[in-house]
Parts: sequence; C-alpha cells; structure tokens
Amino acid sequence: MYATERGAGRTAIYAALALADLYAGPLEQPAAAAEMYSRILSEEPQEPGILIEMSDRAETLGQYELAQEALQQARALQPDNPAVLVPLARIQDRLDNLDAAELEARRALNLLGGTDAMLRSDALVVLGDVERKRGNINTAADFYTQALELMPTNIDAYLGLGQVAIAQDNWSAALNQFERAASQPDSSTHAPAHFWLAEALLRQNNLGRAMQEYELALALRENRPFPEAWLGVAQTYLYMGNAAAAEEAVDRALEQRSTYADAWFFRARLLQAQGELDAAYDAYNRAIEGNRRFAAAYYQRGLIAMSRNDYGQAQNDLERATLLEPQNAEAFYWLGRANLALERTQPALLNFERSVTLSGGNLAVARLYQGIAEERLGRTTEAEASYETVIQTSRDPLVADRARTELERFRQDIEMGAPVEFEQ
Repeated sequence: MYATERGAGRTAIYAALALADLYAGPLEQPAAAAEMYSRILSEEPQEPGILIEMSDRAETLGQYELAQEALQQARALQPDNPAVLVPLARIQDRLDNLDAAELEARRALNLLGGTDAMLRSDALVVLGDVERKRGNINTAADFYTQALELMPTNIDAYLGLGQVAIAQDNWSAALNQFERAASQPDSSTHAPAHFWLAEALLRQNNLGRAMQEYELALALRENRPFPEAWLGVAQTYLYMGNAAAAEEAVDRALEQRSTYADAWFFRARLLQAQGELDAAYDAYNRAIEGNRRFAAAYYQRGLIAMSRNDYGQAQNDLERATLLEPQNAEAFYWLGRANLALERTQPALLNFERSVTLSGGNLAVARLYQGIAEERLGRTTEAEASYETVIQTSRDPLVADRARTELERFRQDIEMGAPVEFEQ
C-alpha cells in the first residue's frame, strides 16, 4: 500500500491519485479508491488545484463526503476563489445541504461579478437545483434558463430543466431537454446526460435506444460505479422480456451500492414474479433498510405478509404505506383486509371507505368488503346498499358474483333472524 509522509510533495500525491484511479477503474475496487483519497486528504495537501481534482474523482465515485472534505480544505486555503466555491456548492447540493449550497453559490456569484460566464452559469444551476429540491419549480426553471443564457452549452442546465419537467410529470418535455443535453459538444464525456436521456427514452418505450444510452453512460464512467445506470439496464431488459439478463444487471447495481433501495425493490419484484416469496420478502426488507420512507416497499412486503396470514405484520406495513402514500387506494383496501382478519372491524370499515373514495368507486372489491364490514357492525341498510352497488357497477364479474352471493346470504340471514355481529 502507498504511504505518505506529512507534507509530501506533488509527485507523491499524484502517485497516490494514480493508484486510487487504478482501484476506481480497472481493478473495480471503489472502496479501496475511497480509502486512498481519504488518506491523501489526511495529509492536508496545500494546493487547491489538487484538492479540486480529488473532489472531482471522489464525486464520480459517489463519495460526496470525501469530495466535500477536499473542497472544504481548498476553501480554507482560498476562501474567495469562485473556482472552489462553485464545486463546493454543487457537492453541498448533492448532499442535500441546501442552505449551505445556496450560500456558497451566491457568494461565488457576488465574487464573480460580470466575469467568467461558465462559472456563473454553473452557480446558477446549483441555485436551480436547490429551488427544485425545495419544491419551487418555477424559480428553479428561471435559474436554469438564466444559466443557459450565459452559457448555451451548459449540459447541467438542460438536465435541470428536464428534472423540472419530471417534477411536473411531463416525460415528453423531459425527453426534449435531455436530448438537448446529450447533443451538446461536451456530452461525449458527460455520463449523466446520456443516463437521463435513457431514462426518458425508457418511459417512452423506446427500448432499443434507451439501452444504447444506458450502455454509453456506463462506458463513459470507465468502470467506475454507476448503479443507477445498471438499474436502468435491468429495467430495460425486463421490458424486453429478458428476466434473466435483468437479474444479472440489477445484481451489478447492488454490487456497486449494497444499500441501493430502488435496486433491492426491483430485485424483490423479480423474485415475487417468479413465486420466490421468501426471497422477495427479504429483498423488500433490504429496500426498506435503504430507504425508510419507501412506501411501495412497505406495501409489497405487506401483501406478502397477507399471503402468509401474518396479519399483524401486514397491518403494520400497510399502515406505514398509507401514511407515506395517502392517495394509494389499494393500500387502504389491503389495510382494511388486514384489520378485518384481526377482527378490528371499525378500522377496517374506515379503510374500505377511504379506498372507495380514493378510487372514485372504481375499486369494486373495496366496496364489497365495505359491505362485509358494515354487516358485521350491524349496519344492515348500508351493507345491503354496498352489495347492490357492487352488483350494479363492478366491471369484474368475479367481484360482482361474490357480492351477489353475499347479498343472498345476507337477506336469508335477515329473514331467519340470524344474530348480527357487533364489534366490542
């Protein structure tokens, strides 16, 4: 292993950087590369240029904390250098330190005045990213547009406008912006431009071209980690009908980032489709460990728990899913089913009613179970109305037949004077 002495010269530092590049690239050992960068930083190099270069390498590896440390050391050496402040602002944005990112970007703009259009444009992109993450979409778009007025070839500004379009659920507009980004002169070395173009193409079902752009993005990273692109490759393979290749690709994503929640979720869905419910359940666990606010993972894990008759676990997961995604009608329906299985009829009724409301009455099975819950609570008029509504409106003949059966049984019970269930 390479060992430095405090105050080591430029030659020794560049030798260490070269070794780190080997780890990051051909040797495919990103953790070893990150460790090498950390060791170099511990020597506190006194050249801002070297520190900026290190931050670029660390950022490419996704080691944003290391990149931040390198730039903070550079800032301590040159606190008024916009060439340090703008990259530092960008890294703070990557780390979601939005106030710090805004502060550094605005300070850089004040120092630049009317000089260096490229740096000013980059600073405006950071401000756009900050406002977009804060939910101020129109303000973000204004900053990206200003960035392009200064530097019409700024790829990141086009990517920002594409992200604004995604936030507005307009993937066609996003595709247009990503096409522009990928057509700029510097795009031949800009992996994210091709990645986001691939993402938009995938959502337009242009699978062949999407795969080409994902592969180009991976090639531009030169063996450095890019788990998001591998997940995109996996999704594309799945849409092409090649589940085996999709599984191999998502495994590559997880090799590069073992805590990648979206990749674990995708792998879980593959396993679930293959009937491997135990393995799928474990994969959903890993997805939730990677992102505690992953509503879809809680929902799917809850469904597996329902299939196992583990109603307590199902109830917990489905409650969490509805809290995180309160517009999911099916999650409320299944939560009601878990409640009902646990003989919690009143909460079940409330959840079935919520499901019916959210679905606009289109989730007939929720209205069917609303009737069952109403019947158990002794609300005979409401129960009869629910069954009749399902019979008249359900587009699913099986659900309609079930409602017809329940209604016939219900009326026979009433005629025979059968006792009605009440929840204590």
